[in-house]
Amino acid sequence: MAARSRDDVEQALGALGLGDEEARLYMLLVERGPGTVGALAPAAGLSRTKAYGVLDRMVARGLASLVGDRPRTYAAADPDTVLRRRSEDLGSAERIVRSRLVPQFRAQEGRARQTTLRGMAVLRQAEEMLGRAKHEIVLVATFLPQDLAVQLAMSLRDVRARGVRVRTLVTHALMRDRRLRALRGDVELRVTAARRAGMLIIDNEEVLIGSFGAEGDEEGGEARGALEGQGVAQPGIRGIWSRDLELIKLQRLVFDRLYGQGA
Repeated sequence: MAARSRDDVEQALGALGLGDEEARLYMLLVERGPGTVGALAPAAGLSRTKAYGVLDRMVARGLASLVGDRPRTYAAADPDTVLRRRSEDLGSAERIVRSRLVPQFRAQEGRARQTTLRGMAVLRQAEEMLGRAKHEIVLVATFLPQDLAVQLAMSLRDVRARGVRVRTLVTHALMRDRRLRALRGDVELRVTAARRAGMLIIDNEEVLIGSFGAEGDEEGGEARGALEGQGVAQPGIRGIWSRDLELIKLQRLVFDRLYGQGA
């Protein structure tokens, strides 16, 4: 097997939950057929003692079976069986996480109905919100520096590919960027004269309201440093994230008014 191909297989086995040593031994067993520790350990770069321990764990996990005692001989489990079991495990894990952890996380979010963010934390929050979108996104991105506005707006193309409706407002100045102009074919994009508006609403369930702090504002230091590192000299970004339905309704009214006036 070519080196590139072996790397791909090892990564795939890692994604299935096999450790590096388990992946090497499993590949050897698949390629060569049943083997003894004496033959497998050197090929896997392991001591005999280490190989015994790894192979016995693989047997316990259903990745291999012991097919001989003298000498101890191991065989790989059918890859189809390994995949099926992993799929069943993932399905069970997903059900548990969704039924137990997600409600607890949402309840915790509900208790902290509003969070103040600064600097790049505002942009990270926006990216997380975009990832949660299922039905509709509305975005006003007029207060961001051009490079960051383009970065955020371009990510909307991937969201739109999931079937999520996207409506966004940008400034005339930002529309001079060809990358933003190209978005018109992918999202519902309009131009507004509003200069200091910034909001992101996801499925009418959560909102992020953003603005710039004043020049010299110490609390904006993190954002200034991050932006200056990208060649963008701007005051600090601030944001408020909330699941308060009344606040979301109010911001939605603001968006609908601006969007209706946009071109």
